[in-house]
Amino acid sequence: MSTNPQEGRASFNLKTGPLDGHRRIKVRVVGAGYSGIYLGIRIPQRLRNVDLQIFEKNEGIGGTWWANRYPGVACDIPAHSYQYTFSPNPKWSSFYAPGAEICAYLESTAKKFGAMRFVKLSHEVISCKWDQETKKWIINVRRTDTGETFQDDADVLIAARGNLSNPSWPDIPGLNDFEGETMHSATWKDGC
Repeated sequence: MSTNPQEGRASFNLKTGPLDGHRRIKVRVVGAGYSGIYLGIRIPQRLRNVDLQIFEKNEGIGGTWWANRYPGVACDIPAHSYQYTFSPNPKWSSFYAPGAEICAYLESTAKKFGAMRFVKLSHEVISCKWDQETKKWIINVRRTDTGETFQDDADVLIAARGNLSNPSWPDIPGLNDFEGETMHSATWKDGC
């Protein structure tokens, strides 16, 4: 009996180059908030031969910071800790920066690093399903501005959507019968 644990095993070597560097892969990202913008910057910097698109349901980027406009919306952690390390902002107006300022930071960073070329605004992913036969994600997308729907596919699908930009109402008896005005932080009416 052998005491060498490596005996009888095939050797394993790490490849230093990209895997299948000649095959173009399609990457689709759902959401253009902090994570989606980050991917729009880093994927082109770090990977070759990638067909990248970022689908954002809103008319602007920034995720929760674009959608949430209620009075007093602000960062709940120190703003200097809530930024990309490669794009620091030493001029936050306050320790807990206001939401509009955070959104402006995200927009300027996305433009500065070229991420906007990958973003499709007003494009909501309504469903996605893995197709075992083709080994691809099948993605159904709806244009929120026109209502048009279309299908896309991807080798890699990254969910970068946040939950704080999607309105969710509590199950309160009588809520649907309430005749007054209701507002959600993600659908706040300007001027209220």
